[in-house]
Amino acid sequence: MALAERHHDDHPSSAKLSPAARRALIMLTDSPDGSAHNLLLAHGFKRKLISGLVEAKLATAKSELVQSGERTVCVTRIMITDAGRIALEQPIYRIDA
Repeated sequence: MALAERHHDDHPSSAKLSPAARRALIMLTDSPDGSAHNLLLAHGFKRKLISGLVEAKLATAKSELVQSGERTVCVTRIMITDAGRIALEQPIYRIDA
């Protein structure tokens, strides 16, 4: 599993994060208002990883309309949740090749 391996229970904070998921969550902790989905993609995070963080309730996704000059664009902001912060406190067990 790219995002994490689960323990016996299926609670998000019981996940052992992959290095990429850990890096993404750390990046989100540095962004109090969240980070634009496209910015995470620009940093090399895969769509599947980002959606996996949201599905695991380690992050949330909120779409908003932003005015850019005369254009209005939809931006999706990704924010870390309390469960994501708890997951970051867990020891690192898994190393992806």
